[in-house]
Amino acid sequence: MKYDDVVQEIGFGKYQKRAVVLLLLSCIPNGLYVMLSVFIFDIPEHICHVGAHDANKTNIINATFNNYIPWEENDAGETSPSKCKRYMWNETENVQNQNRTTMDCDQGWNYLTKFDETTAVMEWNLVCGKSWIKPVIISGYMAGTLVGGTIGGTVSDRYGRKVIFLSGFAIQSIFIVLLGFSNNFITMTILYAVAGFGGPINYSGAFIISTELVDRSKRALVGNLANGAFTVGYMMLPAFAYFIVDWRWLCYIIGGLGIIFVPYCWLIPESPRWLIANGKPEAHSLILKIAKINGKQTNNLDLSQINAKDDEINVEESSKPTLLDLVRHRSVRNRTFVLAFIWLTVALTYYCISLGTSNLGGNKFINCFVAAGVEIPSFFLVYFSMEKFGRRSTLAFFLVITGISCISAPLLLKVDKNLMTACAMLGKLCISGVFSVVYIYSTELYPTQIRNMGLGVLFAIGRIGTISAPYVVFAGENAGREIPYITIGCCTILAAVISLLLPETNNAKLPEKMDDVIKQERKMTIVKI
Repeated sequence: MKYDDVVQEIGFGKYQKRAVVLLLLSCIPNGLYVMLSVFIFDIPEHICHVGAHDANKTNIINATFNNYIPWEENDAGETSPSKCKRYMWNETENVQNQNRTTMDCDQGWNYLTKFDETTAVMEWNLVCGKSWIKPVIISGYMAGTLVGGTIGGTVSDRYGRKVIFLSGFAIQSIFIVLLGFSNNFITMTILYAVAGFGGPINYSGAFIISTELVDRSKRALVGNLANGAFTVGYMMLPAFAYFIVDWRWLCYIIGGLGIIFVPYCWLIPESPRWLIANGKPEAHSLILKIAKINGKQTNNLDLSQINAKDDEINVEESSKPTLLDLVRHRSVRNRTFVLAFIWLTVALTYYCISLGTSNLGGNKFINCFVAAGVEIPSFFLVYFSMEKFGRRSTLAFFLVITGISCISAPLLLKVDKNLMTACAMLGKLCISGVFSVVYIYSTELYPTQIRNMGLGVLFAIGRIGTISAPYVVFAGENAGREIPYITIGCCTILAAVISLLLPETNNAKLPEKMDDVIKQERKMTIVKI
């Protein structure tokens, strides 16, 4: 008897609903942790510290102050005080008689905050000549997620879903708290990277346990709800940051939320599928417990003959796939290369827009909330679009709209900052939807023999995009706000074009073997979007 048959028999009842809800709640902090850098590394307006002649927020345009700080034109065509230069001056001479030679800020900076907040950037002066440090710290976190996401599945297969899920949550929470104790950027980079390591282990662990507790018909729903839980946490972040203005306390409190989930050690079950696959005797008692709570009878179930494998899996043990299988045959190789570029582009675009919300102008808290909130309708839009128009057309359409929105955003900056923000948010809505599409689409394009391995490789490639995103945002902060948007806009349009090389998979049978991919390739026809 197959495990999926058992799940069908015991139903989707009280036990699974309670467990899934608890697991989804554990995904909420991930949205807080991943996007925490938006606020703790925010760069407020700043000018050189000029000793006794310092300006405050209200006299920045005072004529006397103008004698010490040069004015420059920004990328919006507006003049503003230089952030990294000041005029040379001598305390014993009349400033009006001194030359207008500029020099780098040598006495620190004045930070012109709007909400009296503090950030790590302000505390360690990570601006101007030290501005390169910020993307290094954030990329450290992303590199940690790459390592954690790569090995998380392997260690959970070996040691169990529950213990790895709880370990990932503990690592993430503890090291976010420790982040607040950082006394230099090197320590912060290491701590943030370790926190990033725990993130995907916790998130994927919650997803895997949830999907292995329910039948196939509920797996897509659980996946979308997990994405929604992440978004809820993301939407909560600006509220925390608004009321907790000290960046260290923001780390303490957000990381400290992990203590709420300590009871999960007793509330969350191990995956029955993993217990069966590893021959654990407690598997049968857990299934009986689930059936009892759900009010189901197990008289007709032969629990001694349960097979943990999916019905669709029919791979001979002697023919174990290798990484070369992803590029060995032309049909699979083409899919791998196309999907790799799409995953890289989607990850890069998503995090460039997300990490750059504080650079859009206006209220950074509202910008962050809106950037998170637009993800909710995107899940519904892509779901109905995939069902009606198919995977390929939906993917290409949303990528094109993302590209057009991003390219248009900097062009509209000189017209109205609000129009730029609106275009950026439209791009965020579309790219959030693409994340859901590309995951489902990739699953359906690879044959069963190499499906998990293919998704693992694509995940790793996508993380390269997330590691690169802070540097692209950095280029926008220092060389022009249009750089990130033009870059990701061009990439998403190119990704949309090459996505048309992939076959449509809507309502198609999942390929089991390489031969199925070849047959599918022969039948492929490129249709108009």
